[in-house]
Amino acid sequence: MLQRTFVAVPAAIAVVALVVGSCGMNADETLRALDQYAFVILPALLVAEQFGIPLPAVPALLGFGALAAHGRGSIPLMLSTMAAVALIVDLAWYELGRRRGAEDLKSNETVGIGNL
Repeated sequence: MLQRTFVAVPAAIAVVALVVGSCGMNADETLRALDQYAFVILPALLVAEQFGIPLPAVPALLGFGALAAHGRGSIPLMLSTMAAVALIVDLAWYELGRRRGAEDLKSNETVGIGNL
């Protein structure tokens, strides 16, 4: 188990470096930015993904996990932050569906598999 952890940490760092590094940052700059701004970047990526924008939230979470494995981040704090952000966005989507869902379903009645 311990041997797999040592292999997973560099692999997670490499994934983050490849995804985020495509915007002109090298691996060191990417990890430094993730280390400094993780509690801003990761919730923003989560919100963007919940709204359907394809951004690399999972590789960034892996990178934060790699940083936390080296003692440079708090996993319980990040998990509670991400859970709170996800809950807020999910409740917003729920409320939007509760208020406008029936209206949207009525307007889209003709768009069904049987009507194709």
